[in-house]
Amino acid sequence: MATAIQLYTLRDLDVPVPELLHRVAEAGFDGVEYAYRVPEADPGAIQAALDETGLAVPSAHVPIDDLENDQAATVEQYRDLRAERLVVPRLDSDHFDSVASVREVAQRLDTLADELAAHDYPLLYHNHGAEFTDLDGTTAFAELVAATDSVAFELDVGLAAYAGADPATVIERYGDRIELVHCTDTRLAADEPAHATFGTGDVDYEPVFAAIEAADIEWRIYENGSQDDPEAELEHASEQFV
Repeated sequence: MATAIQLYTLRDLDVPVPELLHRVAEAGFDGVEYAYRVPEADPGAIQAALDETGLAVPSAHVPIDDLENDQAATVEQYRDLRAERLVVPRLDSDHFDSVASVREVAQRLDTLADELAAHDYPLLYHNHGAEFTDLDGTTAFAELVAATDSVAFELDVGLAAYAGADPATVIERYGDRIELVHCTDTRLAADEPAHATFGTGDVDYEPVFAAIEAADIEWRIYENGSQDDPEAELEHASEQFV
């Protein structure tokens, strides 16, 4: 398995993006997932840093409005930045409160995925917690997978666990549709869902990693969106995750 870090984790590290990429490579990661400042950075400088470090870019989180309303320009922007996949990072929870609303989302995502396929770009969807809402004995996530053909998925382990799902079971069941895994940790008894530094929360990663390997999912992606010390977080990720 290859390792990447979601750059939202390092959003408070006040250095230019090319330097940020060098630090990620020095920490031992194989790649990065874009978010935060990258779209505003100079593509030439990003390309040079990728060449110098050997980092891959398995994916980029991109708002769905950009993909639907400014598709050609958005695709070319991320192609210049060498992102291999485009990921819708979230949709509001009311899209997952009924089977009918999930099916509407499924059609929307599949339509977008088909459009992006014409640009030779795969589309993924990244869950939060609402996707694991119970809908008459199934979950919104299960319904979304069943109702789509073209879109693939990026599973956020910590957010799925907080919502009551067993992430390893989700990967075992839907591994053929899951291309990326966000290896986030969380505290299950917290009042609100929030990431925790990897290994300090309640997620049991031994079965999760076994499921990732069995499903032959290439990339596991480190993220802690709730960190308050990016330098320490990167050091911890280098020691405990890479």
